[in-house]
Amino acid sequence: MSDPQRQVRFSSRLPSSVSYASLERVAEELEHARSLFRRPGCLVVDVTDRAIEETAGIILDARKHRIQP
Repeated sequence: MSDPQRQVRFSSRLPSSVSYASLERVAEELEHARSLFRRPGCLVVDVTDRAIEETAGIILDARKHRIQP
């Protein structure tokens, strides 16, 4: 899970029309995300420093093991 400061650094690179660079706003969004992740059965994948292909593979593997005919 990304920390608020990292998210602010990332969002500060966005166009000025996107109002997402507030540290407080990022912290609120991360807390909301964490509350969703605590739900039973919710898969949490840390995508930090992962390629999209690697992340997709992890998700597909998890689905394969979870869905049994």
